[in-house]
Amino acid sequence: MFSPLARQVIDPVMNRRRRRHRANQNRDISLVNFPTPEIYNFQKNLHIILNARFRCTFSIVHLDQSKSTVEFARPTLVGYKPLCRFIDNIGCEHTHTLPEGLDLVEEQFFQVLHFFHDRDIFFPVSTKNIEITLPTHRGPAYPRLFLPLCRLSRDIKLAAHKKDLRSTWKARSFFRFAKVLLRIDAYLSSDSSPRPIVLDLESQHALIYGIRRNPNADNLILCEYVAPMIPELACAVVYAPRFYNSGHRARNVSYEFFGGPMPLPEPGTPPDAIYDCFVQLRARVDHSRYRDENTAWDPKLENNLHLDSIITFLRLFWCRAAVAMTLGEPNRKRWIDTAKALLNASLAYDGLPTDLGKRPGCKEYQFQNDGRVSM
Repeated sequence: MFSPLARQVIDPVMNRRRRRHRANQNRDISLVNFPTPEIYNFQKNLHIILNARFRCTFSIVHLDQSKSTVEFARPTLVGYKPLCRFIDNIGCEHTHTLPEGLDLVEEQFFQVLHFFHDRDIFFPVSTKNIEITLPTHRGPAYPRLFLPLCRLSRDIKLAAHKKDLRSTWKARSFFRFAKVLLRIDAYLSSDSSPRPIVLDLESQHALIYGIRRNPNADNLILCEYVAPMIPELACAVVYAPRFYNSGHRARNVSYEFFGGPMPLPEPGTPPDAIYDCFVQLRARVDHSRYRDENTAWDPKLENNLHLDSIITFLRLFWCRAAVAMTLGEPNRKRWIDTAKALLNASLAYDGLPTDLGKRPGCKEYQFQNDGRVSM
């Protein structure tokens, strides 16, 4: 038998493999086999350039050109979280991240995205494909961008087309939504008895975009503190399935929006009269206290607080009827019957879509005295 020292001298290859195995035990290793040599060379060069310029993706550990395989590894000593999970956790745990820190990640991401666009490289933009390196005591003191490109090797490809402007707009909407939530969370954490937070029109539209695509319960609870809400945001909050199943919270948002409890119309009330009644209720809500207390009041917000959309009203009314069913209110059958009558009246016009959940508010549709809808 050889001694341990003699074995290290005789078998240096095995010794290197053991050291490499011990070093990689705590690392995220991915072995990717590319289908063609062209894709292999493209992905290899892409990772080399991105790590040299941006340091934002997996590093290359080992190359095997004969088999078109690459062994990738994540950088060590940092924590990673996809942007979707990062957004979901805002409000339910301390993120240790301010909106200014997310600005750095956003700036770096668009540098990489422009790098892709300038070279006709398609990158599938989504909150699952964008990761954030979280600050740790052993890692960087601020969040950074990380892109798991090797796991998206089938989606990232050369595409001879113009810059994908839609992906740019989508990515900006993701980051804007996250930063608005962080802003609300920081505001609530700074005050033991917080008052409503006033958001400008652009920030409320960012919340609408994010809620409609991912109605996370903790994010929706943060939105409760926004006041005054534009009709589309109030509708998005109470319309989210995970939220209007929690009847009390959805009912409180409706009360705040209309300045009090939503009145149940008497049986036989014409649909146009019901709509006019709720429009007047919304118009009588006093928003002056928010305007007087907020020095950065957005003038554009004032013009968008009125209820002037049939679709938005129908969604709010249906959600109120669903709340009545969830809470077992005595008048729940009347709520449902009235909601059905309103929907039937709106569908009397053939041009109105039946899928109200996927259609934005349409200001051009108005109820007429005969209960029909026309343009």
